[in-house]
Parts: sequence; C-alpha cells; structure tokens
Amino acid sequence: MVNANFMKEVIPNIQDNNILIIINPAQFKESIKLLLTELINKKEKTIFITFTEPAENIIQKFPSENLFVIDAFSNDKREEQNFISLKNFNDLVQIQIAIKKAIQKIGKNATIIFDSMNTLSIYNSSKEIGKFIHIFSNKMKLSENNCIFIITKSSIDSEILDYAKQFCDQTFDFTQIATYTIENKK
Repeated sequence: MVNANFMKEVIPNIQDNNILIIINPAQFKESIKLLLTELINKKEKTIFITFTEPAENIIQKFPSENLFVIDAFSNDKREEQNFISLKNFNDLVQIQIAIKKAIQKIGKNATIIFDSMNTLSIYNSSKEIGKFIHIFSNKMKLSENNCIFIITKSSIDSEILDYAKQFCDQTFDFTQIATYTIENKK
C-alpha cells in the first residue's frame, strides 16, 4: 500500500503559484487521489486534465460541482456539463482550447492539474513541451488561475524536467520519500 500524505505539503502552496510535482510511478495513483480529495473537500474549483483514465471514472470517484475534467485518455471527442473529451490528446493547441472552455464553465481562480506530462512527451518534442509549459503557466498566472504539472521522474526526458522547473514557481520532488506502509493483517 502506498502512502501519499506527503502531497498535503503542496495544498497550502497552490494559491497564486504554478507548481511542479515530481513523483515515482508507485506514488502516482495515491498522489492524484489525495490531491483531488483535498481540493474538492476545500471546495476549490479544479480542472483536471487526465491522460491516464476516462473522465467518467474521475467524476464517479470524485463527485463535485467544483470539478471539471478534460479527458485526454478516451480518444473520443465529446462535451458534457462537467467534462470535455479530446479526440487528439497530443495536440497542445486543442488542450489549451479545452482548458479555456473549462475555465469559462467553472470560473476563474481554478486550479488546473495535468496528471501526466509524461504522456505528452511521447508525442511532442522536448522543445514543444517546454514552450507549452512556459506559455501556459504565464497565461494561467495572468488569468488568476493556478497550475500543477505532475511528472513521473523515471520516465521523463531530463530536458522537459528542466523546462518545467524553470517555468514553475515551486517544485516539489517527492521521489526520495519512502511511501510504503506496512499493513497489519490481524
């Protein structure tokens, strides 16, 4: 079992910041779960861009009127009240358009979370992703929104990691934290 309580350190630092979170693959699912749970419990407006799971699953696990999901996983172009599915998830312009629509629906002062920048790196060059992070993080600051980029360290190009660190206000590297807890099976 993975313990992701270390993610609670991020929550008080979100306001007015673009944040980079670096984790290991074993930390991924529980980190996302804890981050979304904390934001929803605080009634924070949250836009979650998922590259790893369909929007319907996220919405079912985290029901909230303050959550809007951009589905870059399903490869199915749809638009509903609380989510947008993208047909071409590797198109950075399409992702920005979907985020703009999500902000219009949910309102300003939202926290935008990218669950896996690693997936974008499969289909886009390091320079394209670096440029995207730079432009996008600046746009979010100017539009009074916060942004969280999540990167799994073991499977990301070091150049992308350097770009992300350069353009984010804060970096949280949790890769050295022991995350496993012992279960008592009595």
